[in-house]
Amino acid sequence: MKLTPVIDILRFVSIDGTTIVHITQSRSNLGTYSDPPVVEDIREVWGTCLDDTPDSFREIGQLQDVLRTIAPRQMVTAAATASPRRFAEMIAFAHDLGLVFYVASRAMWLVADHIADAQGFCEIEVQE
Repeated sequence: MKLTPVIDILRFVSIDGTTIVHITQSRSNLGTYSDPPVVEDIREVWGTCLDDTPDSFREIGQLQDVLRTIAPRQMVTAAATASPRRFAEMIAFAHDLGLVFYVASRAMWLVADHIADAQGFCEIEVQE
């Protein structure tokens, strides 16, 4: 069995031009259709990358280390305010809290069986 190095990168909310990334590095058996797939040596780290160079990143450590390194508390608060869904996804992922549901996704899920264009139906502009 040949294990292939695999790197998965998840990107989360941007804070002052810096994107928080979650990097999973492992060795996986990609040559077969085994169920479940063979994965060994998983190493999960957090890091940062500049938005203008999205393919390069700097590993830092745990999520709290990343937040401490890239921004003071008010900047983290501003990021959570600017993009609450993505920020909630990042925190939920870091602490294994499960999926994040928000109003739009719930609405699309409820009407998907009855309306052909569920996303278009749920994109309602609020003017007042």
